[in-house]
Amino acid sequence: MPSPKINKPAAQLRQILALLSAAVENLASEWESSARQDNGNTVSHGEDDAVNTIIAALGWLESLVLDPHTRLLNLFMSYLVARALHIAAEHEIAKLLSHDTNDGVSASHLGRITGIEEGKLCRVMRTLTSHHIFQEVKEGWFVNNHISQALVSDAAFQANITMKAKIVVYLFDRSQGQLQYSVSDLLPQALANPAIRDSYDSRKTAFQQAIGTKLSLFDWMNEFALCEEDGAPHSFRHSGQKMVPRPEKQLFNLAISAQGRSTEEYCVLDFPWKDLEGGATVVDVGGGIGKSQMLPPILSLVMQEKEHVIQQAIAVWETKHPSAIAEGKVKLAAHDFFKKKPAVGAEIDWLRYIMHDWADNEAIAILSRVAESMNSNSRVLIADMLMYTTLPSQKLKVSP
Repeated sequence: MPSPKINKPAAQLRQILALLSAAVENLASEWESSARQDNGNTVSHGEDDAVNTIIAALGWLESLVLDPHTRLLNLFMSYLVARALHIAAEHEIAKLLSHDTNDGVSASHLGRITGIEEGKLCRVMRTLTSHHIFQEVKEGWFVNNHISQALVSDAAFQANITMKAKIVVYLFDRSQGQLQYSVSDLLPQALANPAIRDSYDSRKTAFQQAIGTKLSLFDWMNEFALCEEDGAPHSFRHSGQKMVPRPEKQLFNLAISAQGRSTEEYCVLDFPWKDLEGGATVVDVGGGIGKSQMLPPILSLVMQEKEHVIQQAIAVWETKHPSAIAEGKVKLAAHDFFKKKPAVGAEIDWLRYIMHDWADNEAIAILSRVAESMNSNSRVLIADMLMYTTLPSQKLKVSP
């Protein structure tokens, strides 16, 4: 939220207090409402507005009351919190704690299971508990709280966390590299490198320097890698070895299935799907393994993805929603969205979290292929994440 033009810190503090008080009261009212009690999974616009105001006000408050040097150091060191969360997710700490919900589990016991030395594991856990993830109930003993509970028995969501750190690259020395962090390490160099700094080509980024490839991220994940006897894809090429899909791709697909969980309802609730005529066709372009079962049943859905993703999607839909496939309400079609679409004349072409992955030229190519399949009754619906200017805009609703 933009900071108001008030010079005196005391006046700003009082304005923040007023914002917080009003937003907290609104949120409490939303939580107490019958709609919230009847359907705790649905977030109303009033609740969403209150939450956004509270978070924005807290950020403003922190920037106001902290010494600038302390504020900048806190941001600089925040990577340690993310790394601690990666460690906890990778070793399934939340799942281990779920086995004892009363007295908690000791760090020494967790250390024996995970192989992490007790004292070091305590530091990791306390880093997270100080950020309200997990709870230390007595010295060196930990339990889940409502935040860490989200990691229990949810492989897809846990993959969404570990994907950021656990994409594994086996280099010549057999060491294990961490993709996201390796790439971020090289980002300053890439931004300063005259050969690539002005390019938006997805094959000229910090990723290629970190991994040692000329492929884009998606092309790299989709390629087959040689597998040694221990099953690990290796960057060497030796005769007689088996070519296998990169394990990173399976982890990525699993993670993507959970990535839209917190935003899926907004896509469904904020568009007037029920105003479409019965039997209207919605094409979910690049929709992953499919989360569109929340759409009204009067609609026909076409899921379009690459062949290997469709194979996974078939197993998911036939297990969780077999009637949708059997009755023809849902069709799964292999498709590359850089090529001409086979489904023509759909009422809605729905692109969820696709465009942000591509530079302008690629985004134009994707939309051009969609446009070729449209008729006068077709519409394009884009749900995505954009980094807008932080200045006030008539096009955007800004927190008060």
